[in-house]
Amino acid sequence: MHRTLKDETLKPPAANARAQQRKFNTWRGEFNDDRPHEAHDGLTPTDVHVVATRPMPSRLLAPEYSDRFEVRYVSANGGIRWRKNWVNVSSVRVGEYVGLEVVDDGQWDVYFANYRLGRLNERFMRIEDAFGRLKCTGLD
Repeated sequence: MHRTLKDETLKPPAANARAQQRKFNTWRGEFNDDRPHEAHDGLTPTDVHVVATRPMPSRLLAPEYSDRFEVRYVSANGGIRWRKNWVNVSSVRVGEYVGLEVVDDGQWDVYFANYRLGRLNERFMRIEDAFGRLKCTGLD
C-alpha cells in the first residue's frame, strides 16, 4: 500500500502543499471506496468498515497518582521543577502532570499515568531512558 501511495501521489510531486494534499485525498478516496482488496475478499475497506459504537470522551481526564508519588506539572519548556532546578522531561508532555516514585537515594522513576518515561538521576539532574542511558536533550 505504501509503495502504491508513493508511486501514485509523489511521482511527480505536486507544485505546492495544497495541490499535494488534493492528490492524497483523491488517492485515499479511490483506495478506500473503489479498489477491491484481496485481504477483504474483493471488497473495499468502505464495504467492511464498522463504525465504533463506543463514544469517545471530548476530553481525557488527567492521570491520577497515588500518595507514594511526587507529582509535578510539565511546564511550557518541557521541564519540571525538582530540588530548585529544572529537569527536562519532554515537550510532548507540556501541560500534563507526571508522577515520580522513589526508587533509591537520588533515584526516581518518572511516570506519565502508568507508563514509565525513565529514571530521574538527581546526581546529574537528568532523566535516564529505560536502558539507563543519560539523555541530555530529554525524552522527546
